[in-house]
Amino acid sequence: MIRRILVGAVPFAVAGLLVLAMAAIASGVTTTETDGNDTRGTLDIRRVTYRWVKGAAPAWEVRTFHTWAQRGMWDRGYFFVEFDTRGDERADFYALLFSDGRRMRGELFRTGALRDARVRPVSVRRPDRSSVQVRVPWSWMRFGPSRTLIRWWVTTSFTNATCQHACADHAPNVDAIEDWLPGESPTPSPSPSPTATVTATPT
Repeated sequence: MIRRILVGAVPFAVAGLLVLAMAAIASGVTTTETDGNDTRGTLDIRRVTYRWVKGAAPAWEVRTFHTWAQRGMWDRGYFFVEFDTRGDERADFYALLFSDGRRMRGELFRTGALRDARVRPVSVRRPDRSSVQVRVPWSWMRFGPSRTLIRWWVTTSFTNATCQHACADHAPNVDAIEDWLPGESPTPSPSPSPTATVTATPT
């Protein structure tokens, strides 16, 4: 009798888990991409973390294997967080992070056929000596019709005596990372309607 009652309750439990999962997706997303120690130069990417919390601009944090200072990045080190907003596998926008010799700064650009257009400055901070974080509001970019996903990837470039032709690193190394845009989420397959279980009590 207990087994029959539990079986009848399973569909209700599954439905409850789906509701909780959908609520979690709607309130925030965290995606982490790790990369190996595979590039010469200071800006060898160790990990990239994307975080979006409801009510805040999405943030991308790039962590490197080595520590570095703003002064050492001036005219040498650059971070690119690139976005495919139209689904054509090309960057339509990118955030360029760079040093002015005293602090890290950032600009959002829109790619163009002849030249890239500056959109506006973006917020940049350094959580510690081996990472940098940038926030780029979705409203600052244009998306293709019916787009529910954002594709993104990160590139770094560093030049010095060891990397005279610039040492570049990518995360991920192949293709791009896809994340749901706020308000979008996978639609779960409809579950069969739960069937009530009637248990007869012996007399």
